[in-house]
Amino acid sequence: VWKHKPATSLFGRRVLLVDDILDEGYTLQGVRTWCLEQGATDVRIAAMTVKKHDRGLPDVTADYAGIELPDRYVFGFGMDVNETLRCVPAIYAMKE
Repeated sequence: VWKHKPATSLFGRRVLLVDDILDEGYTLQGVRTWCLEQGATDVRIAAMTVKKHDRGLPDVTADYAGIELPDRYVFGFGMDVNETLRCVPAIYAMKE
């Protein structure tokens, strides 16, 4: 569900999607597909973090990636745990 769609037309534009984490890729796939349907000529993905596992959609990868994370629940640096700990100034992983 969109909270706010882009107000500028994407037709003929190159788009860069920026996300905090690329996990399985379902959300980014949906947003990328929507951008292409709106006429974007190219859609790339930049992710601050990328989870290391084999559950991700094969056609959704980060064109630009910051750091690779273990396959654990992570929080901090903008990523939250039940709407808390988002402002922690580092990335932490929950104990297994």
